[in-house]
Amino acid sequence: MFDEPTNHLDLESINALNIALQRYQGTVLLASHDEDLIDEVATRIWHFEGKGRITDFKAPTRNTRARSRRRGPSFWFLVSGR
Repeated sequence: MFDEPTNHLDLESINALNIALQRYQGTVLLASHDEDLIDEVATRIWHFEGKGRITDFKAPTRNTRARSRRRGPSFWFLVSGR
């Protein structure tokens, strides 16, 4: 499990993390607001909202995130399983 893994990383380290996560064969849970990371590695997104509401998206898209932002504050959890 990673919590905001790209915080405080330089660009080279972020790229290395993206590559490592894409090559990893298992499942990784990530909490991140980094949209580039989401686009690169996520295969499923769980969007946690207030009042216990969770929306499950099968694949990340910018349209999905834009739609979700209109609903109010939220936090993204990504699942990358190969």
